Amino acid sequence: APACTTEVCTSGYPAGAGVEHSCAGRITGETCLAFCAAGYSGTSTTFTCEGSGDLSGTNPTCTGNPCNKLSLGQAFLTTCDGKTTNQTCVVACASGWVIQGEPSIYECLPSGNFSGAPPVC
Repeated sequence: APACTTEVCTSGYPAGAGVEHSCAGRITGETCLAFCAAGYSGTSTTFTCEGSGDLSGTNPTCTGNPCNKLSLGQAFLTTCDGKTTNQTCVVACASGWVIQGEPSIYECLPSGNFSGAPPVC
């Protein structure tokens, strides 16, 4: 009798912004989940490991969650309104204030908060 072996899937992994998965090491006939990472919203989908060694399924659409409003005070001007997970924005000095050094880059974290340090105005 012929010896039949299962194939480990090595391609067709779920992908996209904010997409994570449990598909590593899956073999023929096994399924795995594609889901949205922390800080993203969307519906999970199922992938199946095919005999060809490819995973088949539809990538979830993951949308970055909005970050909380950044409140730094009147000395600062920001581009941070409406930013979502992993997006960056610039914090500079408002009109009438002089910046010492460069404007700061802030990042919207999965927690919903921004990380960064304000420039010296």
